[in-house]
Amino acid sequence: MPDIEKDIQNYFSQNSDEDIDIKSLIKFFKRNKNLLIKFMLISLSISGVLLFFTKPKYSGEFQIVLKSKNTGNNKLAELGSSIGNPALRNYLKVGRQKNEIKTEVQILKSPSVLMPVYLFAKDLKKESSKNGKELTYKSWLKKHVSINLQKGTSVLDINYIETNKENIF
Repeated sequence: MPDIEKDIQNYFSQNSDEDIDIKSLIKFFKRNKNLLIKFMLISLSISGVLLFFTKPKYSGEFQIVLKSKNTGNNKLAELGSSIGNPALRNYLKVGRQKNEIKTEVQILKSPSVLMPVYLFAKDLKKESSKNGKELTYKSWLKKHVSINLQKGTSVLDINYIETNKENIF
């Protein structure tokens, strides 16, 4: 290892004007070829093992634009967004658009809305897997579904992740 440090120090001290000296690089790689080969073989074997044991994941996604019912109070909504006191904002009933959208997102995550999708996914999982593992709604939602509201917008991103390619299409 001390030879590598000396080579690097010599390389940078000789080339202070930032020119690349190809001959010194070739010498460096020739001297350390055993170390480089070991590093490449270890990296290749680790990546091969990871590639062999990880299952591919497929994803389907779409977006929904959520609209507020109160579109006529734009001036009042602009005024409400500038009010810093939440109690005053609630008294004037402005700034509720953000809360309404968050409520709609939570409703869309609820079992009452996603239950038909969950039951369909559960049936597909039972057909394709032989282990018969019971899939609960909460575990399905946590592992397979991602529902996120884009920051500062009313756009809802919905992603479904599955290991079986046929279940996505």
